[in-house]
Amino acid sequence: MAGQNLVQRLAHPHYIANGLLSLPLPLLLIFATDAGLQVRCLSFAGPMLLVALVLLRDGSREAETNTELVTWNLKIFNLFGLLFTRNWLGLGWIHVGAYLLAWLVVSFVFPQPPYLGPSKMIHFDTLSFDEDVLIIPPMTKFSSETTNSTTSEAKITEISSDSTADDYGKRRETSDVWYVVLFHVEWSRKSRELEMTLARMSNRLASSTLSFGVVTPESTPQIFYDLDLSTSVTSSFQDLPLIALYHRGELVDRLPKNAQKIALERKERREEMRRQGWSSKSLREGERKRERKKRTEGADAGDGDEGSESGSGTDESEDEREVQSIAARQRYEWDRTQGSIKRAFGLNAKSKAGSKYEK
Repeated sequence: MAGQNLVQRLAHPHYIANGLLSLPLPLLLIFATDAGLQVRCLSFAGPMLLVALVLLRDGSREAETNTELVTWNLKIFNLFGLLFTRNWLGLGWIHVGAYLLAWLVVSFVFPQPPYLGPSKMIHFDTLSFDEDVLIIPPMTKFSSETTNSTTSEAKITEISSDSTADDYGKRRETSDVWYVVLFHVEWSRKSRELEMTLARMSNRLASSTLSFGVVTPESTPQIFYDLDLSTSVTSSFQDLPLIALYHRGELVDRLPKNAQKIALERKERREEMRRQGWSSKSLREGERKRERKKRTEGADAGDGDEGSESGSGTDESEDEREVQSIAARQRYEWDRTQGSIKRAFGLNAKSKAGSKYEK
């Protein structure tokens, strides 16, 4: 079953065409009439080494992502291999140019498709997102009626929604459903990979208490505006992709974490360590040591007086700078694997809670 699922996901012209583009140089080297055993072995060893490097670096990525990276490396190998061995193989610049042209044509004609396997992802529009995730009534409705006057003026009548608002309030208080929502943009490779990751997770974890969904700037522009998310590819700080966890209409958590969430977690960690007997100075030094390990270089931590007000203010400003620095790095470096997302949001427990109800 898993094998059939994988074949279904990779049996797309994009993956097939890019796979074929990985073959020209090895085949030419294998079938070259004057190629010795050493050259034939290298024609096998080179591609296999590139494949191994990709898989050993992070084999936990989705099959589509690994396939994309493997074929990319093999195409680079073919392009430069044809360039440097063209004279020995009896080829010319025209053959190298033809290969590069074929690569470009395949990239434009067969772009990478979305996830093609079984999925329980919900594609929200603004109305369904408000209805299911935020659990708020739709925008005030109006009805248009035509009067009997000779001017046939349109009469606008507002429909009362007090009872509807009460119903939504009760739903919000009693809802047991958690929503994992991907804020997706098609131009981002990371976002496309996350869409595949969450699609696979939805097929295994979705239950009556856990749902997975995706929103785009085209389908829900108002939501992106309300959350102040930049959708521009040229933005200096990339807000997207973003994964958000919603419960009872509220944003509970998000990945990557923003500065407010990081500051809250640091504060909670310090309070816990104080309860265990750590001093304020030890806590500050511990935080700085942990951050210095994550950076290639950093300023030496100061040894200010623990009880001085000026020292406390300096420590607070340093903490703020550290929090902003961590948040900026996490925009680009956060872990997007299935295991990391499940641990960060506690999805296994939320999914099992729904499975118990279904039984």
